[in-house]
Amino acid sequence: GTEADVEESVPAWFTTTWPDVQVTVNVTVSAETLMGLVNDPGTLHGYGPIPADAIRDLVTHGVFRCLVVDGEHGTVLGVGKNTYTPGYVASERLKLLIEHAHPTCTGPHCAKAAWRCDLDHAEPYAQGGPTCCCNMRPLCRTCHRLKTAGLLVPEQRQHPGDPPGTVTWTTRTGRTWTALPHAPLPPPATLVPPLADDPPPF
Repeated sequence: GTEADVEESVPAWFTTTWPDVQVTVNVTVSAETLMGLVNDPGTLHGYGPIPADAIRDLVTHGVFRCLVVDGEHGTVLGVGKNTYTPGYVASERLKLLIEHAHPTCTGPHCAKAAWRCDLDHAEPYAQGGPTCCCNMRPLCRTCHRLKTAGLLVPEQRQHPGDPPGTVTWTTRTGRTWTALPHAPLPPPATLVPPLADDPPPF
Protein backbone atom coordinates (compact mmCIF):
# COMPACT_ATOMS: atom_id res chain seq x y z
CA GLY A 1 0.00 0.00 0.00
CA THR A 2 0.90 3.63 -0.27
CA GLU A 3 1.98 5.96 2.51
CA ALA A 4 -1.48 7.54 2.39
CA ASP A 5 -3.09 4.13 2.96
CA VAL A 6 -0.89 3.59 6.02
CA GLU A 7 -1.79 6.99 7.45
CA GLU A 8 -5.51 6.30 6.99
CA SER A 9 -5.19 2.95 8.77
CA VAL A 10 -3.58 4.48 11.88
CA PRO A 11 -6.12 5.37 14.61
CA ALA A 12 -6.52 9.08 15.24
CA TRP A 13 -5.64 8.72 18.93
CA PHE A 14 -2.27 7.20 17.96
CA THR A 15 -1.15 10.35 16.14
CA THR A 16 -2.67 12.82 18.57
CA THR A 17 -0.20 15.14 20.25
CA TRP A 18 -0.77 14.82 23.98
CA PRO A 19 0.05 17.66 26.35
CA ASP A 20 3.13 17.29 28.52
CA VAL A 21 2.43 15.86 31.95
CA GLN A 22 3.95 17.88 34.78
CA VAL A 23 5.41 15.66 37.47
CA THR A 24 6.15 16.92 40.97
CA VAL A 25 9.07 15.37 42.85
CA ASN A 26 9.55 16.67 46.39
CA VAL A 27 13.11 16.86 47.66
CA THR A 28 13.99 18.51 50.96
CA VAL A 29 17.52 19.80 51.31
CA SER A 30 19.30 22.51 53.28
CA ALA A 31 20.21 25.76 51.56
CA GLU A 32 23.86 25.13 52.45
CA THR A 33 23.85 21.79 50.62
CA LEU A 34 22.08 23.29 47.63
CA MET A 35 24.74 25.99 47.34
CA GLY A 36 27.57 23.47 47.66
CA LEU A 37 28.80 24.78 51.01
CA VAL A 38 28.26 21.40 52.70
CA ASN A 39 27.47 17.89 51.47
CA ASP A 40 24.79 16.86 53.96
CA PRO A 41 22.23 14.50 52.39
CA GLY A 42 18.68 15.55 51.64
CA THR A 43 15.42 13.62 51.59
CA LEU A 44 13.52 12.40 48.53
CA HIS A 45 9.91 12.15 49.70
CA GLY A 46 8.60 8.60 49.53
CA TYR A 47 12.11 7.17 49.30
CA GLY A 48 14.49 8.48 51.94
CA PRO A 49 17.94 10.13 52.15
CA ILE A 50 19.83 10.77 48.91
CA PRO A 51 23.36 12.16 48.40
CA ALA A 52 23.99 15.87 48.02
CA ASP A 53 25.44 15.52 44.50
CA ALA A 54 22.35 13.63 43.32
CA ILE A 55 20.10 16.37 44.70
CA ARG A 56 22.06 19.15 43.01
CA ASP A 57 21.78 17.31 39.68
CA LEU A 58 18.07 16.70 40.22
CA VAL A 59 17.16 20.30 40.99
CA THR A 60 19.15 21.89 38.16
CA HIS A 61 15.93 22.55 36.24
CA GLY A 62 13.56 22.45 39.21
CA VAL A 63 11.30 25.02 40.82
CA PHE A 64 12.21 25.95 44.39
CA ARG A 65 9.99 26.69 47.36
CA CYS A 66 11.50 27.86 50.63
CA LEU A 67 10.67 25.98 53.83
CA VAL A 68 11.42 27.77 57.08
CA VAL A 69 12.46 25.39 59.86
CA ASP A 70 12.90 25.79 63.59
CA GLY A 71 16.58 26.20 64.42
CA GLU A 72 16.44 24.03 67.56
CA HIS A 73 14.22 21.16 66.43
CA GLY A 74 14.41 21.31 62.62
CA THR A 75 10.61 21.20 62.30
CA VAL A 76 8.76 23.12 59.59
CA LEU A 77 7.52 26.59 60.52
CA GLY A 78 6.55 28.04 57.16
CA VAL A 79 6.55 27.49 53.40
CA GLY A 80 6.94 30.22 50.82
CA LYS A 81 4.72 33.17 51.68
CA ASN A 82 2.18 33.57 54.46
CA THR A 83 0.09 30.40 54.81
CA TYR A 84 -2.93 31.81 56.63
CA THR A 85 -6.27 31.24 54.88
CA PRO A 86 -9.25 33.37 55.95
CA GLY A 87 -11.90 30.78 55.01
CA TYR A 88 -12.62 27.24 56.19
CA VAL A 89 -10.91 25.35 53.35
CA ALA A 90 -7.11 25.31 53.33
CA SER A 91 -5.32 26.75 50.31
CA GLU A 92 -2.96 24.59 48.25
CA ARG A 93 0.01 26.39 49.81
CA LEU A 94 -1.31 25.71 53.31
CA LYS A 95 -1.93 22.04 52.46
CA LEU A 96 1.66 21.78 51.26
CA LEU A 97 2.99 23.26 54.49
CA ILE A 98 0.88 20.96 56.67
CA GLU A 99 1.94 17.88 54.68
CA HIS A 100 5.60 18.85 55.10
CA ALA A 101 5.15 19.46 58.82
CA HIS A 102 3.10 16.27 59.33
CA PRO A 103 3.66 13.70 56.52
CA THR A 104 1.28 11.23 58.19
CA CYS A 105 -1.91 11.26 60.25
CA THR A 106 -1.26 12.82 63.64
CA GLY A 107 -3.63 10.44 65.43
CA PRO A 108 -2.22 7.91 67.91
CA HIS A 109 -0.07 5.24 66.23
CA CYS A 110 -1.49 6.04 62.76
CA ALA A 111 0.79 6.14 59.71
CA LYS A 112 -1.65 6.98 56.90
CA ALA A 113 -0.10 9.47 54.45
CA ALA A 114 -1.16 13.08 55.04
CA TRP A 115 -2.34 13.58 51.45
CA ARG A 116 -4.96 10.87 52.06
CA CYS A 117 -6.18 12.46 55.31
CA ASP A 118 -8.65 15.17 56.27
CA LEU A 119 -7.22 18.51 57.39
CA ASP A 120 -8.78 19.02 60.81
CA HIS A 121 -9.08 22.25 62.80
CA ALA A 122 -7.76 21.57 66.32
CA GLU A 123 -9.88 24.46 67.59
CA PRO A 124 -13.15 24.20 65.62
CA TYR A 125 -13.56 26.79 62.88
CA ALA A 126 -17.10 27.53 64.08
CA GLN A 127 -15.66 28.49 67.48
CA GLY A 128 -13.12 30.90 66.05
CA GLY A 129 -10.33 28.47 65.23
CA PRO A 130 -8.19 29.86 62.39
CA THR A 131 -7.44 28.05 59.16
CA CYS A 132 -3.66 28.03 59.53
CA CYS A 133 -0.79 25.63 60.09
CA CYS A 134 -0.87 26.43 63.81
CA ASN A 135 -4.42 25.05 64.11
CA MET A 136 -4.66 22.32 61.45
CA ARG A 137 -3.43 18.75 61.41
CA PRO A 138 -3.90 15.79 59.06
CA LEU A 139 -6.24 13.16 60.50
CA CYS A 140 -7.31 10.01 58.72
CA ARG A 141 -11.07 9.53 58.53
CA THR A 142 -11.08 7.05 61.43
CA CYS A 143 -9.07 9.29 63.79
CA HIS A 144 -11.13 12.28 62.69
CA ARG A 145 -14.36 10.51 63.65
CA LEU A 146 -12.92 9.46 67.02
CA LYS A 147 -11.97 13.09 67.71
CA THR A 148 -15.40 14.36 66.65
CA ALA A 149 -17.05 11.79 68.94
CA GLY A 150 -14.91 12.94 71.88
CA LEU A 151 -13.07 9.62 72.16
CA LEU A 152 -9.76 11.32 71.34
CA VAL A 153 -9.05 14.80 72.69
CA PRO A 154 -6.09 16.80 71.29
CA GLU A 155 -4.08 19.38 73.20
CA GLN A 156 -1.45 21.53 71.55
CA ARG A 157 1.47 21.52 73.95
CA GLN A 158 3.39 24.65 74.80
CA HIS A 159 5.88 23.09 77.21
CA PRO A 160 9.52 24.25 77.05
CA GLY A 161 11.58 21.94 74.87
CA ASP A 162 8.66 20.76 72.74
CA PRO A 163 8.94 21.58 69.03
CA PRO A 164 6.26 23.98 67.74
CA GLY A 165 3.21 22.02 66.63
CA THR A 166 3.48 19.21 69.19
CA VAL A 167 0.08 17.64 69.94
CA THR A 168 -0.85 15.38 72.86
CA TRP A 169 -3.86 13.08 72.48
CA THR A 170 -5.84 11.83 75.47
CA THR A 171 -8.24 8.89 75.27
CA ARG A 172 -11.42 8.36 77.26
CA THR A 173 -9.47 6.06 79.58
CA GLY A 174 -6.87 8.74 80.31
CA ARG A 175 -4.05 7.33 78.21
CA THR A 176 -1.95 9.91 76.38
CA TRP A 177 0.08 9.87 73.18
CA THR A 178 2.23 12.68 71.81
CA ALA A 179 2.54 13.50 68.11
CA LEU A 180 5.72 15.40 67.28
CA PRO A 181 6.00 17.43 64.08
CA HIS A 182 8.24 16.05 61.37
CA ALA A 183 11.83 17.27 60.92
CA PRO A 184 12.33 17.16 57.11
CA LEU A 185 16.13 17.13 57.02
CA PRO A 186 18.23 14.19 58.21
CA PRO A 187 20.82 15.00 60.88
CA PRO A 188 24.18 16.15 59.51
CA ALA A 189 26.73 13.43 58.94
CA THR A 190 28.75 12.63 62.03
CA LEU A 191 32.15 14.24 61.82
CA VAL A 192 35.15 12.11 62.79
CA PRO A 193 37.57 14.20 64.87
CA PRO A 194 41.05 14.41 63.31
CA LEU A 195 43.83 12.41 64.88
CA ALA A 196 46.06 14.35 67.22
CA ASP A 197 49.33 15.35 65.57
CA ASP A 198 51.49 14.48 68.57
CA PRO A 199 55.25 14.32 68.24
CA PRO A 200 56.83 10.86 68.52
CA PRO A 201 56.85 8.66 70.42
CA PHE A 202 53.09 8.15 69.80
